[in-house]
Amino acid sequence: MPGTIVPRRRFALAAAILGSVALVPSIVLIGAGVLGHAVPRLLGHPILVLGGVAVALVANIGASVNLRSHATADEVTLECDLRLRYRGINRTVLLVAGSLAFVIIGYVIMGELTANR
Repeated sequence: MPGTIVPRRRFALAAAILGSVALVPSIVLIGAGVLGHAVPRLLGHPILVLGGVAVALVANIGASVNLRSHATADEVTLECDLRLRYRGINRTVLLVAGSLAFVIIGYVIMGELTANR
């Protein structure tokens, strides 16, 4: 019995909105760090910051995944198609989330390297 799961436009828009809201703590954390301001205690929690980046990445990658399945008496085939042609807002949220993840991971690595000296 063949089946197809294709992301819908509403899901893509909802993923973009969810991703944008989830990125707020990491944007505030990095922005405050760069500008030399104190980071609000609630928005500086690692689970909130890294979880927001992960939610934004997963939601916006999920907005562009196509799943197809085909079943016969002998076999079941499941195909996952990830297209890199994202809608504009999903691409933007994905690029911002990836950049923030890169900056946060780089900051942690540099902090560990300089702490051991």
